[in-house]
Amino acid sequence: MAQLGRKMALLEAADGTQQRIAFALGARCGLRSHEVLDIAPADIVDTDAGTMLRVRHGKGGQFREIPVSRGLANI
Repeated sequence: MAQLGRKMALLEAADGTQQRIAFALGARCGLRSHEVLDIAPADIVDTDAGTMLRVRHGKGGQFREIPVSRGLANI
């Protein structure tokens, strides 16, 4: 829990929308730094299962989809 608190403090201290989005993706979705840098707006999609983030080049070059909370989608 302490680690989550530190991540949320970084998110609150971020100045600018891009930094807030980058920190939020890392903290709330568990993205690696290179995955955050590779995200494009088209990678956030609405599906029958809800809003999903498509990570096209994850660890080992693997594709995966991650659920995105409403709060994160609204940043």
